Formats: sequence, C-alpha cells, structure tokens
Amino acid sequence: FRPGEISYEFGGMEKEFSGTISVFCSASDATSTVTDSGGRLTLPRPKGTVDFFVVFRDSLDDTPVDIESVRKGGRNALFAAHSASWMDFWNRSFVDIPDKKILSTWRTALYNLKCWSTKWSIPVGILPTHWNGAYFGFTFFAPALCSSGHIPEAVKVAKFWDSIRPFASHRAGKPSRDKEAGLHYSWQTIEDGMERSRGGRWLDHYLHLANISRECWTAWQYTNDRTLLASNAYPVVKGCAQRFRSAQVYELKDGRTIIGAVCDLERLPCPARNAFLTTCGAIYCFEKAAEGAAILGVDKEEAAEWRRLAAALKRDLPKNSERYLALEGYEDTSVALLSGLMPYNVLDKDDPLQVAAVDHFEKNGLTAGNMYSVGTRICTWYAAWLAGSQAILGDGDGAYRNMKRATASVGHFNEIFEINEPAYRSCPWCSSPQGTYVESVNNMLLQCEGDTILVAPAVPKEWKDFSFRLRAHDDMEVSAHFSGGKAVSLSVATGARHSGRKKCFVLPGDGGVRRLCVDGMARNHRKDLIVK
Repeated sequence: FRPGEISYEFGGMEKEFSGTISVFCSASDATSTVTDSGGRLTLPRPKGTVDFFVVFRDSLDDTPVDIESVRKGGRNALFAAHSASWMDFWNRSFVDIPDKKILSTWRTALYNLKCWSTKWSIPVGILPTHWNGAYFGFTFFAPALCSSGHIPEAVKVAKFWDSIRPFASHRAGKPSRDKEAGLHYSWQTIEDGMERSRGGRWLDHYLHLANISRECWTAWQYTNDRTLLASNAYPVVKGCAQRFRSAQVYELKDGRTIIGAVCDLERLPCPARNAFLTTCGAIYCFEKAAEGAAILGVDKEEAAEWRRLAAALKRDLPKNSERYLALEGYEDTSVALLSGLMPYNVLDKDDPLQVAAVDHFEKNGLTAGNMYSVGTRICTWYAAWLAGSQAILGDGDGAYRNMKRATASVGHFNEIFEINEPAYRSCPWCSSPQGTYVESVNNMLLQCEGDTILVAPAVPKEWKDFSFRLRAHDDMEVSAHFSGGKAVSLSVATGARHSGRKKCFVLPGDGGVRRLCVDGMARNHRKDLIVK
C-alpha cells in the first residue's frame, strides 16, 4: 500500500490541534501529490481490483494509528482485525427467536450502537443530521448494552457522565443554606459537558437527569463493581437527586408533593407541573440515591429525606379515577404514561392505575405515536417502548404484538428511524430508539427483580422454540433453551465480581410457574440448573 498524506493544523484555539489524513492505494504504480488545495492519487494503468483505505489521525488520539503497520499489513490484515473485533462483539450474547424480522432488527440495533460509539460515549449519531455528534442525556443505552453482554460499552457511558460532573455542578449553581444544588447536565452536550443545543423549550427539561442516573446505576447493577458505584455511579445519581430536590420539588399547602413546572416530553403542553414522566424520573433518582447511600454507608440523613420524597411524589402522581395522567388535568394519551414501568420501573406491576395507563396508550397510541404531531402510525421507538412496558407486566402476547408494530417502520436494512413513514422521515439510525428496541426484546426473555431472575417472563404463546444467552444483574450470565414450549436447558455463569447471594430463577413450567433457587455460587463458576 502506498500512502498519500495531507497534514493540517488549526490555530487560534485554546489547545493546539493538528492531524493527518492518509490515503492508501494497493496499486504498485500509484503516485501521490499534495498541494495547498488537496491531495491526488494517480493510477497510470489500473488493472483488476484496487483497494483504497483512509486513515485519520489527530493530536487528540490517545493511541494514534501506526501508519507503517497499516502499510505493511495491507487490506488482509486490516480486514482480519476488523472481523475479529466484530466476532468478539457478537460472541458476547445471542438471541434466537422464531420471528426473524424482530431478530434481525435487534441485531441491527446493536450493530448501530457499536458503530456510533466513540471513545467518550454514544452520541445520537456521527452526522450533521444527528445533532452533529452531540450526546443526549435522554438515552436508553445501559439496560440494552448490559443485558446483551456489552458491559464495557455501558461502563464507558457511565464514566462519561461522571467525567463531566464539574460542568454539571457549575451549571446547577451554588447551594442554598439547607440544600445542595446538585448536578444539572446539559440537554445536548459535547465531550466537555457544554450545552450545544439551540434555544428552545427543551432547555427546561429535567427528565434527562433521571436517564443519566439510570445509565450509571444500571452499569453498577450488572457489574457489581463497588469501585464503579462509589467513584462514578453514586456521585452522579446523588447529584441528580440533589438537583431535583433543590430546584423542582414543591411541598404544597394542600399537602401534596409535586415536581414543579418543566418541559416534559416536547409534544406535551409546556411548561407543566406534576408531569408523570418527569416525576417518575425524580422518584427513580431519589430511590436509587438512597439505595446507593445504604450500600456505601454514607449520607444517611439525606437518604432518609430522599426516601420520604420518593414516597410522597409517588402518592401524588397525576391521576383520575381510572388511570394515571401524563399531566395534571390532561386526559389525552402519551407515551409518558409508560414511564412508571419503562424506563424507570418505580411503580408496582399490579398498580391498577399504571396497568390502565398502559392499556390506554395502546388503544389510543396512534394519536400520540410520534415525538412530533406528524404521521399516521406509531413510530418504532414508541411501539418498542410500549412492548417493553408490557413485558415488565408479564404480557407476552401484548409485548409481541407491539414489537411487530415497532418493526413495521424499519428501513431496508432493518434499521430504526426516529420516524419513518412515506410522507415523513426523520433520522435513520438515531441511537436512543435502538437501545429501547434491544431492551424490550431482552425484557421478553430475561428480567431481574432484586435477587430473583425471571426467565422467559413475557414470551408470546406462539413462541415454542427459542434460546438466548444474556446477562443478569450481579455479574451473571444466563443461558436458556426452550423446545416445544418447555425449558430443556438452563445454566448460569458468574463473573469475578459476583456477590454469592442466593438467587431464585422463575420460569414457565407445566401449567404454572417453576422456581429454582441456588443458595450461593462461587465467582467464575458455571452451574447447570436444567440439563437436556
């Protein structure tokens, strides 16, 4: 391979920035020239197949590409390294289900998340159409990545939010006499934490603080890495809980406790008090901050206050006599009605108002099926969000019904769009819907409730033959195979940080539920619970 190279340097910046762009060509007689206006590769007598390869290097690279090794190895070495990396990626988990369209979309969604992943985190996409590679806080990555075995990717996301805590603290401002200001992350940030969105109602969001907390807390749940909890996850969750407490919790004269006026989902009236999704997010932050404090043995007084506020907010969620409401007095439906289950899972599965709210969204979702008031059907993101919520309720047929609806709008390569209809198309490969889709499929196959592992908790009746290998909380991996509707194999493997606590596995059995309990497993150990 013969390279042509262009060097560049930006001046007038706080930090010097320079780099090179190298273009390789496999033709032995290729020549290269570089001028002030660009570079040129010339092939005097091209024959057969000619390979080109472009290498970008800049002064921000921690480990810049070794140009000489690329030149000597050529295409075959590069392709072998590339293939080995993807082989490792796909070997971290597997899912095999009867519906191959859903399976293909699941794989494409994971593929997309990996392709978008940078060394900092996962942006909306690395394109001008995708907010120029910025990072949103309202993301759904960690449960999808962790349950699918891509825990290093999820840990990277958590550590990114921790790395920009100083800016989030600066934006939150100084504490008052009795309240810490906490952390207020930018709605749309670049790598240094700075706000990069244009002005709009989205700057009045608080809901993203809950999702950022969920990204960090979920990484801890799956790894059981106490250092990650103490150094990265808990400081973020605590700071977001403090921000909700200092800026948005109102204890009213009528005895109610609510979240104040915010921009909830942008399609809803704004600003709005006691918004269901934002309030569920605040409850999540308070509950997880209190749980983290208990595990680490810190902040006991503050943790007691967080628990009190979570209970009060839960008691005073907006509702009518039949179901929860997206906003106080707002009777129309919204995907926000799902948030007591997914993404925050702060309400009981047998809460009749939450169950009714999920049913209401499914029956009326076409009127609120997209993020904006466009289109004629429910978008992939919202349909998958609904399916994931139904999976948490144990409704396998409902989850499957809506996963099929979610898949109806995917593209030619089974890629997920933000919105994809003939008359309106927005943002293919947008990263948050990908995470929601993967999480919802995985929810049908495996869920964790404390030290109880639910195996196949929401599989539709028509799925008789399926198998999977997915991750569970507490550094565990669960493998299962069902044939003819019955579990014929079930095994669990522990990692280096597994706690050794007793685990109970609940799965469908003959005419009911089967329960298998393991008193404790050693680390780095495998145990077969059901053998063919």
